[in-house]
Amino acid sequence: MKAEHYKNAEYAYSKVFWGEDKNRQYENEADQLLLRNAIREDTKWIADLGGGFGRLIPTLKKRSKNVVIVDASLDLLREAKATYGDDPSVQYIRANVYHLPFKDQSLESAVCMRVMHHIENPDLFFKELNRVLQKSLYLEFPNKKHILQQFRFYFLQDNTIDIFSSRPEMRDKMFLNYTLRFMKSHILKETIFSIQKISGASFLRHTHLKKLPKRILLAGESFLQRISFFAEWAPSILLTLRKNADTPPKEFSDLHEIVVCPICRGSLFINEQHIACEAGHTFEMEEGILDLFIE
Repeated sequence: MKAEHYKNAEYAYSKVFWGEDKNRQYENEADQLLLRNAIREDTKWIADLGGGFGRLIPTLKKRSKNVVIVDASLDLLREAKATYGDDPSVQYIRANVYHLPFKDQSLESAVCMRVMHHIENPDLFFKELNRVLQKSLYLEFPNKKHILQQFRFYFLQDNTIDIFSSRPEMRDKMFLNYTLRFMKSHILKETIFSIQKISGASFLRHTHLKKLPKRILLAGESFLQRISFFAEWAPSILLTLRKNADTPPKEFSDLHEIVVCPICRGSLFINEQHIACEAGHTFEMEEGILDLFIE
């Protein structure tokens, strides 16, 4: 599915993909477990890039004083706002991840879960992450060489995905899949992050396995996530990245001190309904959601 679907009001992502009848409770809880194990430090500001309707907020709020949900879909952000709107620690920004509306080194940390399969220009994305982040990044990507894909290749003669190539490939004409080798080389090329840990998730994501009781599934998932040897075989891989920088972190007390114009990166003047920068670029504010999206 292309990212444009998530910006379409007729595509209710939270229900079409994550609805209770979609049998994806296991994947959701596996993601939450993965983040709880990965995020070991408290922060003042963390961004949930591609955070949509706020699925990860309960986990992120336990580690950060403020969470900024960033997404391209205004409808998903409205849904998140309807859920967490009275919580002053949760902020909402509509933006393009290739043009993040944040000051240089303004965010202590960011989480990026189930977003990389939409990223067609990873180098540009990594450059933006390198620009806006101070400390850490938790970056998940779909593993092109997971164990089930290798089984399909070797035993079912399914060569729709070339597991020997490190280049990203589209699965089912909808989702980009990446190799760990590709991610490592491009992150190290475009950023000053170092990889601290490689973790796997959704190990038991198979129709038949998901018929098992949830407590058994999650017990197995928890065991496999803690063994780094298995990470490269997982359908999803999470990279825990740390920025190699000697400069002391900057501290900000308000979201308005962090955001900038995504066009010129000038300061923004924000009121309840209108946003403008020093150069005259204007944007909209809708009930607490900053619409700073540009193509």
